[in-house]
Amino acid sequence: MTYQYTTFDENNRVSDFFNGLDKEFFSNLHWRNQQGLNLYGYFHVDGSVNYLFIYGKTTLPDTLVAPSKGTIFESLKAYGSSKKYKGLMNIKGEVLLQNIYDDFSIFFQTPGFLYLKTKKKNRFGLVCYKGSGDNSVQEVIPAKYEDIFYAGEYTVGFVVNQKVGFMSLDGREIVKPIYRVGEDYNYFTEGRSLVHLDREGCIDIYINHYGNFVGYPELEGQCDVFAGSGTGFYPYGDLPDASDAYEGDPDALWNTD
Repeated sequence: MTYQYTTFDENNRVSDFFNGLDKEFFSNLHWRNQQGLNLYGYFHVDGSVNYLFIYGKTTLPDTLVAPSKGTIFESLKAYGSSKKYKGLMNIKGEVLLQNIYDDFSIFFQTPGFLYLKTKKKNRFGLVCYKGSGDNSVQEVIPAKYEDIFYAGEYTVGFVVNQKVGFMSLDGREIVKPIYRVGEDYNYFTEGRSLVHLDREGCIDIYINHYGNFVGYPELEGQCDVFAGSGTGFYPYGDLPDASDAYEGDPDALWNTD
């Protein structure tokens, strides 16, 4: 069972959805009617009572605290926050993440955790939602990177100055951003990833999760020319006699000096 995202639109109206939830929970979830609240959609696992809502909320001017008199802020106009900025709420209407983001999308999930990619001012980060137990959201990677992407095997790829590095899912930087961006690179399988150092004259290599070099792709599938007990196939008929190497001179057998 995995989390799916459902958008509220004309075909899936907020009022109809919550009328169904009211019957399911035998309770009136009246918090959805609060002034200035906008619900965009929700993340949910079938069969679960956990719902994670994406919300926006307009802070009305009469609820704002006016700047103190005699300060440089006194002459500034007071504006409410726009509901176009998004945050996260649980089924009780409790705010788990303030509405300061432009968008959320599913990044990665495990049986106990849902990782969401965040977007803020065209920069990206990561938050982690724990649905059971404490029902909480934690920001693990601030929304400050040019991009982040799932790099396989519980690894996060991140982009800085058009170069790729790698982090753990808890936001610890493991490999510095020194590799080239590209569809054929930067994805871990069986403990290694193909990368290309973003520097002139470099070639494709494999690294492990710690950034250590582990091999070259061009050697895959090739036989070691120094392996084995001798030549197994000669395409030009019978193998020549060693004495023929230097026109019959037996004292110069395959001498390459």
